Amino acid sequence: MRYVSIDLETTGLDAESCQILEIGAVIDDLSKPFDPQPCEIFHRFVKHPEYHGQPYALALNQEILYALAKDAHPHISWACDVAAEFAEWLYSRGRFDREVPVTAAGKNFAGFDKPFLTMFPKFTEFVNLHHRSIDPGTLWMESTDTVIPSTEECMRRAGLDGEVAHTAVEDATVVCKLIRRKWFRD
Repeated sequence: MRYVSIDLETTGLDAESCQILEIGAVIDDLSKPFDPQPCEIFHRFVKHPEYHGQPYALALNQEILYALAKDAHPHISWACDVAAEFAEWLYSRGRFDREVPVTAAGKNFAGFDKPFLTMFPKFTEFVNLHHRSIDPGTLWMESTDTVIPSTEECMRRAGLDGEVAHTAVEDATVVCKLIRRKWFRD
């Protein structure tokens, strides 16, 4: 099974009033060995004419905002261009087809990332996402949990070292590791 792990960094939690600052995606094919340093990576810092957001998220992502202000990153794109660039990257990999929906993965992808992605101009015209997605939180739930575990807790349960990076590519890669650790360990 092929899927795309997608992670976003945003200016806040509300997809209708906040914006995407960074998008990272990693293609994983469960029929092949996993490379912990994936080579099929999409990464963009997202430029907007103005930025709107919530103080905590703006502070958390200050390095991204600084890079955007200074044009100091090799992969900066205007928000209006990201959907086409992502679709071109995805479909040029030779493993996805515009007619077949792409299975996405991510911690809380359906409830957080997907609503933000659909706010990108023309995203739903360019990228056909499957209505189902993979969330590693549900894979790492235990019978005593009262809520779906955080990424940090999933990593602890999976025996993965490190912390959540809060950078899109690194967090998308962690999702792949969590999925593989669960599916190939049990």
